[in-house]
Amino acid sequence: MINYQTISDIPFISKAEMIEVDRLMKEKFKISLTQMMENAGRNLSTLARDLFFNGNVYKKRILILAGHGANGGGALVSARHLINWGANVQVIISKNEEYFSEVPKIQLEILKQIGTDIYHFEDYKKNTKTDLIIEGLVGYSLNGNPKGTLKDIIEFANDLPVKKLSLDVPAGIDLSICKAMKPIFLADVVLTLALPKEGMQKEEIKKNIKQLYLTDISVPLSLYKLLPSKLSIKNIFSESEIIRVW
Repeated sequence: MINYQTISDIPFISKAEMIEVDRLMKEKFKISLTQMMENAGRNLSTLARDLFFNGNVYKKRILILAGHGANGGGALVSARHLINWGANVQVIISKNEEYFSEVPKIQLEILKQIGTDIYHFEDYKKNTKTDLIIEGLVGYSLNGNPKGTLKDIIEFANDLPVKKLSLDVPAGIDLSICKAMKPIFLADVVLTLALPKEGMQKEEIKKNIKQLYLTDISVPLSLYKLLPSKLSIKNIFSESEIIRVW
């Protein structure tokens, strides 16, 4: 099990600048969404294994909540790694397959090929037991209160008395206005990507993030200097791909 270091002087980044990071990664540095998604999902599964299962997920029951965008794709990647490590993984997708964007749809197809149990929310057996929930429903793209199936999935998960892990930003946080909406996924741990997001330090949001970790998705340090804020970032991942913020 990895003993993750804690770093306190990490800069936080706005939603607009994180969108710009994603654009520059793909357009200027030619680092594909597939590469970023693989890094995020692999590190998410590693954190889940280390924090909640003492380094061994064999026969552990893990429920993955996956949206149709990049955040969901990262969660689906984590499902594949956890399955390979011996976990009993089930997946709930928040939308029909035709709504999935290109790269997350590929991740969904991979899971189907290896025989993963994949459900629409209305078909999932609500009494199925689980040891951990991993949430990748929305990420930083939420605008307004969760509605419809997304709202139903969040409320269902919150009612389950198990540990919960979110990828990047817990579903229900609107980073455009830096507010906790209703409902919000009640994560015990959040693994955010590249840099922590502005708004996470606000009390109304921070109280819903008990532990915050940060992971490397291979953003070149020189990229941050191209942002409007011209960030100068240290080698924060020199000891581990995952570090603790609080």
